[in-house]
Amino acid sequence: MKKYICFLLVLILGFMPVACKKIDKSRDKEVIVLVENNSIPIMDNLNKILDKFKESNSEINLQIITKDNIKDAISNKDLSPDILITTRSSFIEIFKENELQAIDEIIKEEKYNENFYNINTSSGRLKDKYYGIGAFPYTIDFLYNPKALEKLNIKIPENSADMLNLLKTLKDKNIKIPYILPEEVSLELALSSYIANFLLVSSQLKDIYGDSEEDYKKLESMQQMFSIMNSIVSSGQFNLTNFYKGSEHNIEELENEEIPILIGTSFLSKNIKKVNSIKSISNINLTENTMFSPVGLGAMISLYAEGENKDSSRKLLGYLVKEDMYSDLSKEGIIVANKNLDMSLEGVRGAMAKNIVNANENNVFYFYNIPKKYLSSLKEKLKEVMNGKYNGNEWNDIIK
Repeated sequence: MKKYICFLLVLILGFMPVACKKIDKSRDKEVIVLVENNSIPIMDNLNKILDKFKESNSEINLQIITKDNIKDAISNKDLSPDILITTRSSFIEIFKENELQAIDEIIKEEKYNENFYNINTSSGRLKDKYYGIGAFPYTIDFLYNPKALEKLNIKIPENSADMLNLLKTLKDKNIKIPYILPEEVSLELALSSYIANFLLVSSQLKDIYGDSEEDYKKLESMQQMFSIMNSIVSSGQFNLTNFYKGSEHNIEELENEEIPILIGTSFLSKNIKKVNSIKSISNINLTENTMFSPVGLGAMISLYAEGENKDSSRKLLGYLVKEDMYSDLSKEGIIVANKNLDMSLEGVRGAMAKNIVNANENNVFYFYNIPKKYLSSLKEKLKEVMNGKYNGNEWNDIIK
């Protein structure tokens, strides 16, 4: 009987390490990606890359989960994600809770800075470390058709001063301008970003993110932004009545010389077929010091600090920062912010890409660095000013 019991113990002890190894292995063969629902304008692009990852890494169970409030989902421990795909605002909020893992080593190992633009990494740099990468950065563009302007006997713009004059001319001729923007960017925010781009240093807002109302009230440059916006509106250039919400159909109209101009983003590069017929101005230089265009981010990609599947998530993030993964998208005419791939883009596509090349953290849309609780009031006040209602106390009204 004793020999039988000993034999059973040997068998059990012999299999225990194998069983443990299998559990660890299965856990490491999964990766959970948490996506901020309805907030990522380039999710179609990322899904194509994620599908490729699934095909070439069939041993890894890739789960993609969407949540409307990604910060609450994490705080409430509803799930334990490995990788986060969020807006920049949510990225900063989650970082403030010490819930992101630094990725400096990954960026260095993958030579990400050598292959992609400065803005891709500088947008994810917080407190001297990299905690995320900005995917698919983009500019706001005034897209125009020179031949359509010639038909209207309007001077073709050569610089931002000409573009401002063009907006005034179109207003005087009662020609409305369509705009096509991502859901998160209202027209008011888009146009105000040109002003904030030379008035504000991004770090000023980022460093006090979520701090007291008094800290925000001290930012005199924010009220200056409203004052300058009021002056431009009074000059007949940024009046809200000049614009209307458009659709991708307007791109075809622009190409066919049916409309002279539209406001869009470099996301539209893939929709433009007649790339040599359309021109773009993406920066309204209100001072000589404004060298680069304001830049938005299609998404922020980061590693959740408490993610359980370290090896698999490292593999996926490494996949997302490789040049080869973006080549098919580039062939579609999409600006991918890769130095080599974007060089092959022609006409207006290439011109829009060049406006992103030298952008840095200080060119990131200013409103990304403003807490969400203030954003609705910010948009409301900007809309009032663009409708001719300026009171000189807009910023304090937002913060109170």
